[in-house]
Amino acid sequence: MFLGGVHTRYADTVSGTAGTVGARLGVRSPSLTAIGEGHYTHFTTGTWATQLNGGLVALHGLGQSVAIGIRADANHSYLQGGYWSGIAAAGPMVGVAGNRWFLGISGTGGGVRTIYETSDAIVTGSMRGTYMLNAWNFDARLTATWAGDLHYGDLLVAANYNTQAFTASLAAGIRAGDLTDDPWIQGRAEWRFARGVSLEAAVGSYPEDITGFLSGLFVNAGLRFGRQTPVIPIPLPSPIRVEKLSPREVRVTFTVREASTVALAGEWNQWAPIPLSRVDSDQWQVTLPLGAGVYHFSLVVDESWTVPEGVAKLPDDFGGEIGLLVVSRQ
Repeated sequence: MFLGGVHTRYADTVSGTAGTVGARLGVRSPSLTAIGEGHYTHFTTGTWATQLNGGLVALHGLGQSVAIGIRADANHSYLQGGYWSGIAAAGPMVGVAGNRWFLGISGTGGGVRTIYETSDAIVTGSMRGTYMLNAWNFDARLTATWAGDLHYGDLLVAANYNTQAFTASLAAGIRAGDLTDDPWIQGRAEWRFARGVSLEAAVGSYPEDITGFLSGLFVNAGLRFGRQTPVIPIPLPSPIRVEKLSPREVRVTFTVREASTVALAGEWNQWAPIPLSRVDSDQWQVTLPLGAGVYHFSLVVDESWTVPEGVAKLPDDFGGEIGLLVVSRQ
């Protein structure tokens, strides 16, 4: 749950300072990630607005480093006075992963409804690349959108820094084609200062939206209260050996017998399988950009998702199991 305030300028009738309350619910497993979020915002002028967002990615591993799946996204915004807009779209995607990088390509089709009470079909194609380097994560995304008579492309780049207690990101974008506007930039930070409690803040600008909202500026800050399924940090037995190479890098060795290929998927890389290198007949190894903590993972052994026997496990939300990878501070 999020509780905070925002000051924004994007239209004469709804500009100003407001209080915001919101909630987010998400589930993750080796094959599915789903997130839903809703916010209610009340401006000091008396105007209020609501917003709902949802996203889903379902993946199936193919071979050592390739996954295919389906992506779906939807959002709905309502302004006091009966003005509302929304987008819903879904389509296929494919992902290719390496030791430190991930490349995803997707295409979606659906519909868009603007605040001017017009509706159109919408088609979007996107390509995203991610590179991980210790505590840093660098991301670039190229998106092309067609909706009615509107055609435009966006290029977004971002740098993210993440530790157990602190996360910061800086993102910038530029647009070509219709709805062309000045480049935009956004900065966000989160400080997790207590168990289940974090302080969040963001500032920046954003471009004109296809649903009719104008470009503008914003600044917000607030507290988020969260609860996750408790994880007991049980030391892992012999099937896994974890060697710390630096504060943000580890070498992990798995014992998997009678396997032709072994890949590793985890929450740190959106469950995209990355191939492991064979050390000997039963030993498989990979270097990961992970700091101290407990991480959810699964192996893909000869294209089958599995958790090795002898590894601490938790049930996922879909009748399966996920393993626990423990990286100690020592």
